[in-house]
Amino acid sequence: MRSAPLPSSLLWRTFFLLVALLIAVVAAWFQIFLTAEAEPRAQQTSRQIAVIVNLTRTALVSARPESRGQVLRELSDAERIQVHPAEATDQLTPATVLEGAGRVRSLVRAQLGERTRFAGSVNGDVGYWVSFFIEDDEFWLRLSRERVNYDYPQRLFIWGALATAAALLAAWFIAGRLSRPLKRLAASARAVGRGERPPPLEAEGADEVQQVSNAFNHMATQLAQQEADRALVLAGISHDLRTPLARLRLE
Repeated sequence: MRSAPLPSSLLWRTFFLLVALLIAVVAAWFQIFLTAEAEPRAQQTSRQIAVIVNLTRTALVSARPESRGQVLRELSDAERIQVHPAEATDQLTPATVLEGAGRVRSLVRAQLGERTRFAGSVNGDVGYWVSFFIEDDEFWLRLSRERVNYDYPQRLFIWGALATAAALLAAWFIAGRLSRPLKRLAASARAVGRGERPPPLEAEGADEVQQVSNAFNHMATQLAQQEADRALVLAGISHDLRTPLARLRLE
């Protein structure tokens, strides 16, 4: 089964060309935005994680051993932070929830130490897990994904979609402005081919289109004048021929 042919009119070709150019520009802008935004976001996220870990470690170190359980419960209730001692038998999965996770991990290790580990889940408990040490004892600290994962504002995508829709309408308007005079020119050319005399074309649009319209109007005027001259010559010849023939009939 043959596929439907692509539109071949100037309107659609110009429109598709403008749409392709618009998509390329939007994609390039979006990539530039992500690239420029990635490093500040990674630094902000890493600082937030490091501050939470350091405050939690300080709270545990400062608290008496018998009151550490109460501190951990308060952290869990107030800040949704969970702390568990690390065990050799812990089942871990990689932490890939963050965009630019590799850069975030390197920045966090620079602040907390090279022994810092990360996990996406510990013993089946999903979250963003970061390890820290109190002397030689290792602990896991769990943060919710929503706390460390940054979402772009929804209005950013809304405004981007509105701008893209407005650009598409502008592309359709520009393509129509380019093709409309040519459509009228084609219609007038077909009328001239049928022996009709169409009204003069309006000179509008780009300079090149106006020049074509003026040249066509001049051509149509010249053809009409030549047709009138040809009719006058044929009428004169016909009159001159009828006079001798009439005399011959009388004789």
